[in-house]
Amino acid sequence: MTLNTYLVLAVLVLILLSPLFLLTSPVWVPWLIVQRRTQRRLGYRALLPFMAGTIENYAKLMIRGDAPGGDWANVSRNLDRYIAETRSPRIWRLQLMCLIMEVAPILRFQLPFSLLSTRAREAFIENNLKHGRGLMRVVSMGRQLVRLCYYASESTHRRMGFVPMKQRAAWRRESNKLTEVAA
Repeated sequence: MTLNTYLVLAVLVLILLSPLFLLTSPVWVPWLIVQRRTQRRLGYRALLPFMAGTIENYAKLMIRGDAPGGDWANVSRNLDRYIAETRSPRIWRLQLMCLIMEVAPILRFQLPFSLLSTRAREAFIENNLKHGRGLMRVVSMGRQLVRLCYYASESTHRRMGFVPMKQRAAWRRESNKLTEVAA
């Protein structure tokens, strides 16, 4: 099946489950209100706390290195900063990806990702996200999101020896040549 077919099926399932969402709204609406209040208290501008926790949990298991700046929360803070500062009509897709990453184990008849044990999380990533077949192909795209947020930290740059383009000598020489030619 193609990705479009999966998306159509997902929309159909959502439509069929909409009465259930309405019936359970007395539970999830207050939960969402608490999440929004906690979001402000923790300093997140775009991500809800459970989304930030999902990104942190994935990063801990997928990245075989030290936490950037000594705390895995920096990975989710990088994503939050990116979402908050980017002006695009499609930025909501990143937040949706965080939600999908959290609930993806439910499709395999498991608990949501944050409620799984560390061993079960590792197994889920190993069995479902490495090859990304079927609907898990969408979730496996979240792996790249986690990696990008990990490598966006200054402490990770220093540890890896990464030098930004503007600080590289070759780039400065090229920039100076272009300035001379323009003058």
